[in-house]
Formats: sequence, C-alpha cells, structure tokens
Amino acid sequence: MMEVLPVECCMDNLKIEEKQELPPLDISIPSVRARYPRLPDDLKTCNRHYVLGWITSDAWMTDFAMKYHSNPEWAYNLSTVNMALDVLELKSGFRHLTTMTVLPEGIPIPENLDDAPLEQVVALSFTASRYLFWRRPTRAQYKWLSAVFGSEPKWYRDVAPKEHWDQHGIY
Repeated sequence: MMEVLPVECCMDNLKIEEKQELPPLDISIPSVRARYPRLPDDLKTCNRHYVLGWITSDAWMTDFAMKYHSNPEWAYNLSTVNMALDVLELKSGFRHLTTMTVLPEGIPIPENLDDAPLEQVVALSFTASRYLFWRRPTRAQYKWLSAVFGSEPKWYRDVAPKEHWDQHGIY
C-alpha cells in the first residue's frame, strides 16, 4: 500500500525511495462519475478559470516516472513529466490528465506574473467549459489517483485570465 502524505508536505522534497507497488484500481466501485470537491465561491466573479488537480513538481514527476514507467531508459529521449502522465493515465484508465501552472491558494491575483509565485498541478478537470468539467473519471479512477497523490484534488486558479484559456490548447 502506498504511503498517504499530508497535503502540506513539500513535493520538491518528496522522493519515492524504492519502487513500491502502485495501489490496485478497485473495479468493484460502481463506474459512475466521480464527485468533485465543492466549486470555489468566487467561480462566477473570478477572472480565472479553475483547475482541479494535485500540486506536484518536476522532481516528483521525474522520480515517479523513473520508478513506474515500463521503460525508464526512455527518460533520455522523452520528458519525464510526460512519462509520469503516461503511467498515471495508463494505470488509472483516465486518459485526460495534463500538467498546468496555477496560482497558489490564498494569494491575490498578481498584476505581473513574472514576479508571481506559481505552482504546477496534475490536472483532471477545468471550469473552462461544461465539456471539460463533466469529462470526469469514474469513482474508482478518482479514488486511485487520490491514493497515488495522497490526498483529494483541490481547485486552483489558472495562471492566465479567462480570455486567454485557448492558449492552453485544452478543448
């Protein structure tokens, strides 16, 4: 069983010391859409779309890819972040994960992003459209992903204003 880590832990310092078995996907959970955490109260007034996901780092993604990808030697030719996403999508069966840059919780929206603290998340849902919001994993897939990351996902504000959403290329 994978160790459950508190959300407050610093992902940059997290290392997967040895290759542990990933938790099995429990297919006994009915295949209905997952229930997401409550949407933020300022959803309609905020000039950013929200992204549902888990805070991560390139270091964690690289470590995860090297431990669980079937061909870790590919890391010399491919992005280890993409390799980690491949493993997460393959093992969970949910093929719509991506990484996104988001604003940290609790900070005001900065006028200049060059000076803003930013975080990386593995994202599974977005408020940018009904399609992206309702394209959900099953409860079993959601539970599996939450077990891998050690917590339920949270809503984060996109780094870009709503009118620039199309620059992400996520439709």
